[in-house]
Amino acid sequence: MDDPCWVNLCESKPMKDKELWVMVVRGMTTESYDVGYERAELKKSGWRFRAKPEYEKVVAWLKSDRPLTRQEVSDVPKGGIRF
Repeated sequence: MDDPCWVNLCESKPMKDKELWVMVVRGMTTESYDVGYERAELKKSGWRFRAKPEYEKVVAWLKSDRPLTRQEVSDVPKGGIRF
């Protein structure tokens, strides 16, 4: 079993119609980013979130072959993610 990892949305898109964890951000600043994690599906019309997201700009999706809790998701290393 592979370790979970974040995949930059600009590098690869996930399969459509499959719910997964995504990394969302608010705004672009030079100092820091407000980051959140949401469950969402990629549809033909765009992202469909399970619940109203805190932030809506999706920058990455989580590649994992097992279900993860929100805490486990936040612990996955984020090195290399491009905002």
